[in-house]
Amino acid sequence: MGSFVSSILSAELLVEFERRRNPESRGVERAELPNIKSAKKRVRLSSQANARNRAARSRLRTAVKRVENAENQETAEAEYRKVQVLLDRAATKSLIHPNAVARMKSNLTRRVGALK
Repeated sequence: MGSFVSSILSAELLVEFERRRNPESRGVERAELPNIKSAKKRVRLSSQANARNRAARSRLRTAVKRVENAENQETAEAEYRKVQVLLDRAATKSLIHPNAVARMKSNLTRRVGALK
């Protein structure tokens, strides 16, 4: 009887191990898909918006890093003008809170000014 229980237990552990090792399920628990048409649409639209917002935030972070890592004042100012547009657009589209955008712009302005 003991070996039967241990074989079932080891099989369950093996299944659990495979489930955890599966890269598709890594990091996020998969919820069941909805059955209602409007809920299916919401899932689809929210995943599209999530991907769009993730890409925009990544683009923004990269642009901010370009300003922070600029070698001289001229390149920093040129990059800052580009970042300023992206930050304002992010605030307009509610991607980032307007106060956070103002704080970022202020900090970047001080950093560009300190490069003299």
